Amino acid sequence: MTVIIPNLAISGFRSFGKTPQFFDRFTKINLFIGRNNAGKSNVIRFLSEIYPQAKNPIGSPIEALAHHLPDRPPMRIGIGDETIKSTGGASVLSDNHWLLKNKGDLFQSQRVSCIVAKVMDEKQRIDGTNLCWSLRTLPQRNEEDDSWQKAVKILSNDELQWLWSLNSGLTGGDRKHHWEPQVIKGLAIPLNDINIQVIPAVRQIGLKGSISEGFDGSGIIEPD
Repeated sequence: MTVIIPNLAISGFRSFGKTPQFFDRFTKINLFIGRNNAGKSNVIRFLSEIYPQAKNPIGSPIEALAHHLPDRPPMRIGIGDETIKSTGGASVLSDNHWLLKNKGDLFQSQRVSCIVAKVMDEKQRIDGTNLCWSLRTLPQRNEEDDSWQKAVKILSNDELQWLWSLNSGLTGGDRKHHWEPQVIKGLAIPLNDINIQVIPAVRQIGLKGSISEGFDGSGIIEPD
């Protein structure tokens, strides 16, 4: 089963304040249950109005009322990642992980898996979250890398330089100016390019014999 959006983090959007709200796991069908004005509809609005802008490399203006008022904290979107346990109990990436694509031979793939999983587990521990989250502020799409910067410290110089050289095709450099910032940049989870269609929960009586072909609810109920 393909899940287009595996999870989501939201902050600074309408009813969502400064602290991110983490939705750790989506499935093919998801139900949002809560009291009136709890923010259920705002999750859908965020996906339909803001998520497409997060994919825009230029960044479009966001209407004032879309921000959490009155304090207007930064609006952020996040996607989470996770490691799995190998048969030996070590943390690794799944075999189909996006970071393992085009990584050459089996040795390279396995070493990337172990090194990146070590950083992800450390970031998850620092953040105190169930997943390793990549957060972006909007509309600029700036990556928030404070905890990434702390997490990458867990790597030795040899591990970090090897990963940097593999990804960049370069040699030399140093930890502060080259290895750490460029490796961190490469760990940010990309957003899936998706087309979102909101279908209103509306049921309208159509003409007798008519067919409901749109998403406006008309014709779903046929008159007697």
